[in-house]
Amino acid sequence: IDLFIEKPLSASTNGLQELKRNIKKRRLITLVGCDHRFHPCLKKIKELIDKNRLGRIYSVQVESSSLLSDWHPYEDYRKGYSAQNKLGGGIATTMTHELDFLQWFFGDVKEIFSITKKVSDLEITADDISAMTMIFKNGVIGELHLDYFARPEFKSCKIRGTLGTLYWNTESNDIRIFYNNQNKWKIIFKAKNFERNQMFVKELEYFLKCVKNRDETFNDVNQGIKTLEVILGAKKSSKIKKTVRIE
Repeated sequence: IDLFIEKPLSASTNGLQELKRNIKKRRLITLVGCDHRFHPCLKKIKELIDKNRLGRIYSVQVESSSLLSDWHPYEDYRKGYSAQNKLGGGIATTMTHELDFLQWFFGDVKEIFSITKKVSDLEITADDISAMTMIFKNGVIGELHLDYFARPEFKSCKIRGTLGTLYWNTESNDIRIFYNNQNKWKIIFKAKNFERNQMFVKELEYFLKCVKNRDETFNDVNQGIKTLEVILGAKKSSKIKKTVRIE
């Protein structure tokens, strides 16, 4: 049957080639969870990048911060997979949304350096912070900060290009661009009446439409493997304290 699988695709590369062979043999439609691609602001940013509204892009900075124990108040956060290293948890493998939309924006990552470890007082065995610096194959420099030990929950994205700077965050949920030739910030898009659940509904609608039409999705298992390779590269980099090349 066709496959929708929650992110990340896996915590290791074990068995992924066999999975790929089965998908190809049976001509299955696959989608790895990527609900942030259905956020109205992130969709708009993708459109602006594709239309070259910022000119040639130099760099991008993305932040995602929250408190793990706030995620599911109805359960013990210490028992979830996100908290346990042996279950494949940790911030790097759990919060893949940002790596996913960064590759959606800018393509494949070429090299990565990371500090990924546990620093907080949370009662967990997995990493709770990951600071990644990466170079995309197209030359864009990326900086990504992930943690799940802080309040309030907050996400942001800042992109700098030859024509100006774009900024978005989850507090205002609007997109602002500072055009260099105008010397001021301008709000060009705002997500009105946004509800988080909309992203999940639209994601499933998209997947079911692709299944019906037998169209490949924009985040299939092959793309999910690429994201996993970046995550594993970040973990390896933190361990050996060196930049890692993503093959």
